[in-house]
Amino acid sequence: MNIAVAAFKDACMRTESLAKLEHDIRRIVAELQSDKTALIVGDDGNPAAYLVDPQTYETALDRLHLLEDVALAERDIAQGHTLTHAQVKEKMSRWLK
Repeated sequence: MNIAVAAFKDACMRTESLAKLEHDIRRIVAELQSDKTALIVGDDGNPAAYLVDPQTYETALDRLHLLEDVALAERDIAQGHTLTHAQVKEKMSRWLK
């Protein structure tokens, strides 16, 4: 596991058993929404699921999509799939009027 990921988990996540989650679901969800920490749900000592509030989840997805876009752009550059400024200007000319 990446050191940064491990540090993030230690700082931002706590662990609850599946049995405790089943018993205290309303309280646990309310805590997730208020303190914005993630929760690892464990089953027999192993992670069974991760729970996060909607805003944290959506932010993580946005960041993941951005990183994927950057990776694709870097791949395109490495493969020489680039355009000059003049070529871009030509392709965009109908929107630049």
